[in-house]
Amino acid sequence: MEPRPLSHRLPRMHLRVVGRPPDLSPEKLAPQARACLALADARTLAEWVGDGREVTTRGVLKPAAAVEACDLLGIEPPSRKPRSALDIDALMMVWMAACAAGFIEVSRSRVTTGPTLRLWQEGTPDIVLTIWSKCVLESIGLAGETNEDGLEYLAVLATLDGHGGVASLRDLTAAIAQVNGGASACACPECASRAPDADESDAQDVVLDLGEFGIAVLADDVVELMPLGHWLTDFMFRESAPSAQVDAAGLIDELSQFPEMVAVLMARPWLSARTPAAAVRDLLAVAESLTGRERLIALTVAQEGGPEAAPAWREWAARDGFGAYARIWLAKQDGAEPAAADSAWTAADALAMLVDTLRRDVALEFVPALLQAEAGTDLARTVAELRTCGHPSAPRLVKLLSGASGGEVAF
Repeated sequence: MEPRPLSHRLPRMHLRVVGRPPDLSPEKLAPQARACLALADARTLAEWVGDGREVTTRGVLKPAAAVEACDLLGIEPPSRKPRSALDIDALMMVWMAACAAGFIEVSRSRVTTGPTLRLWQEGTPDIVLTIWSKCVLESIGLAGETNEDGLEYLAVLATLDGHGGVASLRDLTAAIAQVNGGASACACPECASRAPDADESDAQDVVLDLGEFGIAVLADDVVELMPLGHWLTDFMFRESAPSAQVDAAGLIDELSQFPEMVAVLMARPWLSARTPAAAVRDLLAVAESLTGRERLIALTVAQEGGPEAAPAWREWAARDGFGAYARIWLAKQDGAEPAAADSAWTAADALAMLVDTLRRDVALEFVPALLQAEAGTDLARTVAELRTCGHPSAPRLVKLLSGASGGEVAF
């Protein structure tokens, strides 16, 4: 299934009018959307563009016009005679927001006011929120294939939503580190994440960008979602969640395009439509048939079933192989250490997932060294455990950890 950008679902948003709390109604939120700095500046720029302004071959204002626009917007350009409007970052941010909102349109050698500007000024609250949301998602990189920057915004929004709308910069920094690979690659349920290695300034920059759209506010080292932010995360993580009617395979297929923290949020409507045991039973059946990231997402969502799902975990604990995940889950509920054989099997599973990921991004000759680094210092013990764990990928992992070349191992 091809990933479906969130912006493709924007027409559904009017359904949230019924039953929405008063402070999150379109009538309350539309004025806030119009007043947010990013869209207010974009509107000012579009009104200045009017019937049209000349643009360069790269589709931006000519230098003299760029300086004039800066004066209008209160932006201090780095030079009164810039080489290009592209050199004025603050102006280009407004320009891109105006393009994303549809307030301006660039065609050939001119930029003109777009038809969306009138809808923004005169449209219903629902229309205003639709325009605002489309602009936000495009501006932060979530309207199409999500890039690294888009993942950072997604991680921050998901963390704020998961914390009830308030989180520390430290929490947000950890979330960004996780989506950027700062957390452990190990998928075993019993493995704890490594401490993130990230700078709080990254999270602060993301929050300040969101603040331009009225989504979040930073006070000291605490970040809080504003009403528009609550509305946006509700749309992203609940209104845009997979249908509760899809089966477990369809659920994981849709969720696998998102980071784990987002997948968990978007799985909640599906989980709520089933008993915990029934949901986990279906998820484990699907997880057993999957590999790599899809298996990890299915297992992560299954753990959201909580203690009430214990009957399903006990059923799977009676099985060989993949049943190791269930036995480890049950051991954790009892406060006990998991069996060494089960830990070895899930460790092998995690290493196999890592190899499958590495082979897409790393030259084959480097895979053994990277895998050895992941296995840790006690390499001999890891190899010995792999030889006896019974995991189907164990033989190839043993060869890789023993230093076999990429050409000698079938990936």
